[in-house]
Amino acid sequence: MTGPVLGVQRIVLHGGIEPQAVALLAVIERALEGERALAPRASTAAAATTGGGPRGLVLLVLGLRLLLFLLDLRLGGLELGGDQRVVPARWGTVILTPGLPQVWDLNLFRAEDAPRRLAARRLAIAADRALGAAGLRHRSIVVDDEELGTRLRRGFEAHDWRTEELLVMVQRGAPDRPPPGVEIRDVSEPELRPARERYLRTAPYSRDAETRRQLLAEGARAERAPGLRRLAAFVEGEPVSWCRLYAAEGVAEIDDVVTLDAHRGHGLARAVVLAAADTGRAGGADLVFLRADASDWPARLYERLGFVTVSRHYVFRQVGGQAS
Repeated sequence: MTGPVLGVQRIVLHGGIEPQAVALLAVIERALEGERALAPRASTAAAATTGGGPRGLVLLVLGLRLLLFLLDLRLGGLELGGDQRVVPARWGTVILTPGLPQVWDLNLFRAEDAPRRLAARRLAIAADRALGAAGLRHRSIVVDDEELGTRLRRGFEAHDWRTEELLVMVQRGAPDRPPPGVEIRDVSEPELRPARERYLRTAPYSRDAETRRQLLAEGARAERAPGLRRLAAFVEGEPVSWCRLYAAEGVAEIDDVVTLDAHRGHGLARAVVLAAADTGRAGGADLVFLRADASDWPARLYERLGFVTVSRHYVFRQVGGQAS
């Protein structure tokens, strides 16, 4: 993959921008390459299906807007604060947050410079050395290039790594049905904290007290982000379903969608996500997106709420160190 978009990708990634921006840029690069091979009639047809302009141009605008959004969040302190370090490594960059070592998404190896023919085993060893040197027990490798991630997947899984295929989804259509009537309002981090503690006690990734403490601290850390709001659905005066909403540069991201176990199956996540999307648009955003695990049921819910997949990236994880 070559060209100006890849150049921007490398500059942005070494600056610590979130991985979905790079995934989108990879999609844009491929779209632009394909656009040059299309006949004028094909470009006209693409314009008709995308709502104006060739598909490559539409994707380019989308990607650049998301980059501005993510850059704004970074400058506001969400991505790289004073408690975080960026360490160059072979085939990538290591992001470390020493104060929160058990928050996997804040301590990872980004394989942005991995060659297309690289074997999963060799990348695993590089990440093992880099993350092990920082004293981390887990291994998280982000691969933003969809084609590379797809190829590496079999090799990682053969060595007992877990794969997360993450979708970047943009809301482009109307929901299949309206949400249930429920009280939804803004909620502060301290007000939400007791509900988050209850949720984390049942979450499979936070069964020990120290992990829960660090995940709760990550929630407080997110307060640095400009334009952050938390919305929650209330039942009998208590928050039981919630999400984060980040807004900047006319773009809004919905994140951390949670519903307490006892309140699932009543459409509360639907209500919270749609309320967040409406809130983002009311604040000036005309582009609303979120991320979802391709293998988990919320991705199907988001499709019913009008979200479509525009790109994907991979995260390969292993717990306990020593890449096998």
